[in-house]
Amino acid sequence: DKLQLRATATEVLARPSPQRLAPRFVPDAVGLTGSRGNPALEPYRARQYDFGIEYYPNRTGYLSATYFRKEISSFIQNGSEDYVEPTTGTTYTVTVPVNGDSKVTINGIEVGGQYVLDFLPGPLGNLGVIANYTYSKDSGYADRDLFTGGPLSFPGLSRHSYNVSGFYEDSVFNARISYNWRSKYLITSRGRGNNPEFGEAYGQWDASAGVDLTDNVSLFFEGVNLFNAVRAENANSIYRRTIIETFGRRFYGGVRVRF
Repeated sequence: DKLQLRATATEVLARPSPQRLAPRFVPDAVGLTGSRGNPALEPYRARQYDFGIEYYPNRTGYLSATYFRKEISSFIQNGSEDYVEPTTGTTYTVTVPVNGDSKVTINGIEVGGQYVLDFLPGPLGNLGVIANYTYSKDSGYADRDLFTGGPLSFPGLSRHSYNVSGFYEDSVFNARISYNWRSKYLITSRGRGNNPEFGEAYGQWDASAGVDLTDNVSLFFEGVNLFNAVRAENANSIYRRTIIETFGRRFYGGVRVRF
């Protein structure tokens, strides 16, 4: 029966991926397009603030709500430039990562909780559920839809996302099944045909289980994408899909040994 308040402020920096920094050029002679890296990329920089309230009604459950704010001063997005091949004079439209010059602010709230059904008799009292939901809204991103002039969200940001898990856990055996979902998100403001490209809403089921054979040895099993969900991207319309990607179901098992 405890109530806690939590506040944090952080400044973060992350270097670009080696692929984006690499001085490479990959041409497509058929579509007269290409891509290259950019060794001059600056790091990703942001300031982050969180204020949360957490309530623990017992030793196994909690309820929480958190307001967060992210002030992004430097981020990486795809730009384009023309490249003239010196020997043939052919002009390529080249995609190149660049640092965005917008000052983007993201505000949002996250709510979540865990509840164990310990009022049930016997082993059923080891069942429980965990859930959380996140809402995010950005402002300040300058790029717009080239054809409609409409505003675009910050790349990679879903307005809504949530996950729900059901679990069982005792001193020997544990199992969990989870569903994770996110709403659509912008991938790049300038994609094929200069259309903005979006990742479509996506949800996936996963599961895991484990059993302790001794204090130091345990077996585990994991199943990923149990119902074979398919991820898709489009050029501003579900009728102009650019990627349809299937991962298939994947299963893993093994032994963990602790010394």
